[in-house]
Amino acid sequence: MAKAKRKAPVGDEPATTKRVTRSSTTADATAADGTANVKVAAASSSIQASAAPAKAGRVSTTKRSSSKTVVFLRGVNVSGRVHSMKSIAEALGEAGFANVATFLASGNVLFDSLLDDEGAATALVAVERQVEDTLEELFGSRIPVFARSLDDVAQLGQRIVKTATAVNVALLKDELTSGQRETLKALSTDADELELLDKEFVWYSATKMSESPLFKVSFEKKLGVSVTVRNVNTLRRIVAKFG
Repeated sequence: MAKAKRKAPVGDEPATTKRVTRSSTTADATAADGTANVKVAAASSSIQASAAPAKAGRVSTTKRSSSKTVVFLRGVNVSGRVHSMKSIAEALGEAGFANVATFLASGNVLFDSLLDDEGAATALVAVERQVEDTLEELFGSRIPVFARSLDDVAQLGQRIVKTATAVNVALLKDELTSGQRETLKALSTDADELELLDKEFVWYSATKMSESPLFKVSFEKKLGVSVTVRNVNTLRRIVAKFG
């Protein structure tokens, strides 16, 4: 496994692209194409419609969509904290998530959605809590998790049409308040434009992310909300592979 890189204060994924069209080359050591898969038998009692009622705070499995859910883990494999993506996938499979796959070593995990068409947002919050609980049992520390449907990730990639030397997406735990939105707006500069979407904002930088003055800014401290950052190409590659 490659040695952990210096922690980026604003996120988990150092920007390596000089243009938006260039793909990240980081690979998950578990497989040559950057993915690790763990299959869960359909007969597993934790995912059957006839299974016992879900525990409080757990995701209901009585209805299953054919789509995928993507969870982005914050702080994986940075600053000396190394977590095997294979062990993460196995732990989630044992917790009842089906067809778990990982993409790159920066903490991107997919599995079959446990969402229905009504109340998808509530279900995503429950997914975040269950994944956080599962990984806390595995590693002894709580890792912030940001859940999105694969459709949401695809639409996000389509909405980002501007180009820059580096284009990164900051995923947020919660939607920003009016005061937080004003704080975010004030952080933009001529070289770094921050564009708020829904529960994400896009960071267009005229330089590499590591060379930007905002690289040393803690968005979490400034905004008061949990944040994790991914390069836009990572999001698009996830959609291309699993969509």
